[in-house]
Order: sequence, then structure tokens, then C-alpha cells
Amino acid sequence: MMSEKLKHRADLNGPWGSTAAEDFDADEHLKRGEFCYHRDEIGVIKWITFWPLDCGTWLTVSILPNRQANGHSWTLTGPEDAPTLHPSVNANGIWHGFLTAGVAKAC
Repeated sequence: MMSEKLKHRADLNGPWGSTAAEDFDADEHLKRGEFCYHRDEIGVIKWITFWPLDCGTWLTVSILPNRQANGHSWTLTGPEDAPTLHPSVNANGIWHGFLTAGVAKAC
């Protein structure tokens, strides 16, 4: 199981639609082992997209007070170059783990 600190790529700034997927194609912007923030017009972080080293694809989660289509949301703490998300990220059947101090580690 790989667990290295993810690299912070350039942030993406909105305006964004109601979901990150409407306006963002991570395949164009991220590589495995990287992450970026999606900010609104005034610089507030709305989503984080990250690509764990041990995962076949990138994952995007909403940062409170924003919510995913299913109502889920995460708190974001830590410095911007080493984010921590609470609770764990569970992309059913794709990846389940924690992003802690910039390190994505599967359960």
C-alpha cells in the first residue's frame, strides 16, 4: 500500500456550477499523486480533487458548507499544502481511505 504526501497542483478558480464535475476534468489537470483545490470567485475552497497513488482515478469531495449530490460533505483542516479531510472518503468500490496531512492512505 503506497502512502506518500500528495503534490499540490495549481488551484482552479470558479465560477463553478452546482457540482465540480460540471466544470472540471481532472484528467486534464491532475496526475496520480496530486491534488488541487476548486475555489469560488472570492477564493473560498468549495471542493478538493485528489488522486491517491493506490487508486485508478481521481476523487472530488465537497468542503463544508458545500455538499455532494448525495448530501455528503467533509471538513478540511491543516495547511493548504498538507490537507486533512474528515471523515474518511469512501468512493464505493473505487477507494476508501483517509487524506491526512496531505497523505492519502487506503483503509
